[in-house]
Amino acid sequence: MSELRALLIDAARRGVMPVTSVCNMGCVFCSHRYNPEGVQVARVGHRPLGEILEDVRYLPRRGRIVLGESATRVIEGELFTHPDALSIIRGISRARPGQEISVTTNGSCLNAGLVEELAAIPGLEMTVSLNSANSENRYRLMHDTEPERAIEAIGLLASAGVRFHGSLVAMPSLVGEDDVRATIRALDRWGALTVRVIHPGFSRMAPKHLFQDRETLARLVKEEAARTRMPVMLEPPALQDLSARTAGAIRGSPADRAGLVRDDVIERVNDVVAKSRVHAYRLLFDAGHPEVTYVRGGERRQVTLEKRPESSSGLVFEYDADVEVIPRVRRVMKRRGLRAVTVGCSVLAYECMRLMLAGVRGVTARPVANRFFGGNIGCAGLLTFQDILSEMKPGEHMVVDGRFVDINREDLTGRTKPDCVRDCLILL
Repeated sequence: MSELRALLIDAARRGVMPVTSVCNMGCVFCSHRYNPEGVQVARVGHRPLGEILEDVRYLPRRGRIVLGESATRVIEGELFTHPDALSIIRGISRARPGQEISVTTNGSCLNAGLVEELAAIPGLEMTVSLNSANSENRYRLMHDTEPERAIEAIGLLASAGVRFHGSLVAMPSLVGEDDVRATIRALDRWGALTVRVIHPGFSRMAPKHLFQDRETLARLVKEEAARTRMPVMLEPPALQDLSARTAGAIRGSPADRAGLVRDDVIERVNDVVAKSRVHAYRLLFDAGHPEVTYVRGGERRQVTLEKRPESSSGLVFEYDADVEVIPRVRRVMKRRGLRAVTVGCSVLAYECMRLMLAGVRGVTARPVANRFFGGNIGCAGLLTFQDILSEMKPGEHMVVDGRFVDINREDLTGRTKPDCVRDCLILL
């Protein structure tokens, strides 16, 4: 099996189906422009329709199927530049009835006819990377020569009843704070389910004027979120606590119909204590007609959500920490006879991971900086083995999430775990 083929299968097993690396934009915030030397990523042209539908067998049987987003070392472009894009989505939908298909697009290829076809596909949700609702600013950010098409496409999606989310890479230093606010408000008027305001991540190779102030964006998002029932979130969130505080409820969802709103804190789901936002989301997803205990304004309340098991409650949470880390680490310790381990995590996730592991005997958390990429990168998916080795102390056993490696256990530089630390560095 070729390396590229292995990477494509690996991506599918993670729930992401690569379609094409062809992109019709030249975004100033494109992370691939500023990769340091040594990054080993794969590009594909338009993959054959038959090959993609054959690879559906590798997709997980539960959870979302994602199209239009990069995975591991495979770069994804604009899905709808592929001449068979519609057939690909239809084919996956037929092969996996009942599973949600999440499609990300920059919107430039959407038109009335295509939107009408998309509206007929069950389980489809779109994410439109609009970035600006102003034609001039969308061109400034993306070099989109026909920015009106994507802006008009949002209205087409809304009119056709296609469920969609909005996203924007926020660069107020280039387009102004007012443009970011106006784009959020426009997406709200068009009926977006949620809006993600993305704090752009740049490596040390990027020009300094592209870096955006996180505090400014956090303030802006908080102010705009207060104006609407639509969940508006800053990503990545860099949370400092594990309280299961909601970012809001999607319009018309079971949670919305039950009256749950932004900043409600979920305490229990069917008498099970919610230990984090991620935990609360999963408890709600798995349960049928869950009884929810929550706190609003210091008052404890209860409500029952009318929903089926393994279906969305409609409550939206920012990602904090997964409680499943604890039993997984404990299994490692028991299997290897270890009395103490360090859990390495991203800089952005450190505070939540520290809180999650507090009180777990023999387990501590430590942030691992993205030294290889540098800049303001702080996520686990872009870590390298060298980053991790730089944080390890002699003789220390460090456990890290293995999502930063591919099917061959190689990181983004093509390096595998060195023999010298094989017994000390453990990938979950």
